[in-house]
Formats: sequence, C-alpha cells, structure tokens
Amino acid sequence: MQKQGFSFEPAQPEDMEAVFGLIDARIQWMEERGIDQWDRQIYWEVFPRQYYEEARKQHRLFVLRQSHDCAVAGAVVLTDSDPRWEENQPARYLHNLVAAPTAKGAGSEILRCCEALARRQNCCCLRLDCVRSNEKLNRYYEAHGFVWVESFDDGGYLGNKREKSWEPPTASNGGVCT
Repeated sequence: MQKQGFSFEPAQPEDMEAVFGLIDARIQWMEERGIDQWDRQIYWEVFPRQYYEEARKQHRLFVLRQSHDCAVAGAVVLTDSDPRWEENQPARYLHNLVAAPTAKGAGSEILRCCEALARRQNCCCLRLDCVRSNEKLNRYYEAHGFVWVESFDDGGYLGNKREKSWEPPTASNGGVCT
C-alpha cells in the first residue's frame, strides 16, 4: 500500500534494527519534552525485542517506509484481539505505534493504512488505547476519528480506550465494510 511518499507493508527481518532505533528515538524525543508516555526501562521490560520479533514472525508487525529511500519511518503492531477489549465485532487493534520524529505525517499515514487494511479484512473498527494523561495524544487520536470509549486502570497503567468504526459488513454490500 503506497500513498504520499510512503509504503506500508509487513516488517522483514532486516527492518528490526530500524524499528528498535525508532522506538529509542521516540522515547528520547518524549523524555526531552517531558512527556510521560514510554519510560525507557519499563518499555523495554514490557515490550522486549522478542515481542517485536514474534509479532513480525506472526505477520502482525508492519512498517511504514519512505518512498524516496525505503527508510523505515514508522511501525505498528496490528492484532485481531486485545484482552482489554470485549470482542463483540470484527476489529483490529493497534499497539506500539511509533513514527520517526522527523517523518512528517508518518503517524497519520500509519493510521490510514491500518484502517484500509482492516476494511479489506472485513473488520468494522480499529481500536487502540493510550495513556489517559497525555492530552495531546488523545486529541491527536480524536482528530483522526477515534472516539473515547472508556477509561481503565490496568495494573497502574491509566488509559483511555478509543475506537474508530464504520458500517459493518452486510449481505447487501457483499460482506465488505463500507
């Protein structure tokens, strides 16, 4: 999938160091700005490299490449379930979305590509969670059509569940989300 100078595709083994580098760069970017989102030590404890390797092997880790040089500009883990959510309709769940601080529009493009993929897979919505205290990030997701569903506390992680939905597939539309 390609648009606006990017392509979105499943991660390959050779992409992994770039993905890890993006995560470290984003953590540093947030630390420099006083954003309490991903603590470096805790992040790598909860989401070690093996987590991403397994996601790649299971075709759940996607990368966003810049078209002009094929550099990895972003990444996301996209799953078909999430224990924080009641699975009452076909959905895709976004996790660990990261975009290079220098890649303007990369985060928006990842969201757009995830939605397009979910629609092709006959899903009715995209779901994610984000830390409750990051107002700017919550506004960002709202601006991209993700509505607040509920707040939660998962072992001290205070988050907001957000969802972007569309008309579910029906027999009249051939089972394809519109």
